[in-house]
Amino acid sequence: MPTKHIEAELWQQVEAKTIETIIQSKVMIKETDILQEIIRKGLQHISIEELKQYALQKKKGVHNDKL
Repeated sequence: MPTKHIEAELWQQVEAKTIETIIQSKVMIKETDILQEIIRKGLQHISIEELKQYALQKKKGVHNDKL
């Protein structure tokens, strides 16, 4: 698996989702499995237009978490 930097705040959210999933399902699951599912769902729901706007904002130095 490629190594990529994930912001600490985002990783904390992944950890929280993982713990919540384990508690509610009573099934052990790895954080990486949860992260992969979050990425899959995100890829299904984000448009190229949203990513384009994100890229343009990032280029200008503006970071908006709400696409």
